[in-house]
Amino acid sequence: MKIILIMYVCSQLHGNCLPPIRHVETFSDIYSCMVHGYKEAYMVTEKLGKDLVNKDKLYVRFVCKEEPKPVKEKMKKLDI
Repeated sequence: MKIILIMYVCSQLHGNCLPPIRHVETFSDIYSCMVHGYKEAYMVTEKLGKDLVNKDKLYVRFVCKEEPKPVKEKMKKLDI
């Protein structure tokens, strides 16, 4: 099972998020993905900077989930 990390930068002020960003690396388990996600969220927050984060009330959220199976693999299971 491959786990993917998807990150979002959102604004409480504007009530929206930028399009999701899928991390290039995949993970073998949820724990590894979560630890990496928190580290990445911290780095993104630092790069955005205190002024911009405070001005636009920005926050970073992320999700770790199983990588979707390719359509061909799904069709194989269905004998299509």
